[in-house]
Amino acid sequence: MSDIEVLNFVQATVVRDARIVRAAVRFGDKVYVGWRHSDIIQHVHALGKGYTTQDDQGFVTQYGYFYDREQSARIALRAKQIKTLPGVLISEDLWAKDGTPTNGEPYCPTSTRCSG
Repeated sequence: MSDIEVLNFVQATVVRDARIVRAAVRFGDKVYVGWRHSDIIQHVHALGKGYTTQDDQGFVTQYGYFYDREQSARIALRAKQIKTLPGVLISEDLWAKDGTPTNGEPYCPTSTRCSG
């Protein structure tokens, strides 16, 4: 769980050269970041924090701005981090569990996104 960082929530603004750099979950005015949403949620629950909704899950850019999963998908596509627009972005679309970039090829051995 040491891979989890805590940032202050910053309202997202439009930045043309933005790139998605980490998965993120927003709890109030704090944003917890890591490689996988499930790892972040597990960490935050261990700290005694409350429940999160899908609306509180997203990603952060290199500028520290938080975006929801739909916004993040558009950013990743524009930054050529993914090859097609998936609707909502999941961390497996961007990198392996250890943070190794997938170069647009989904890393999801058990996900239906990898089939076909």
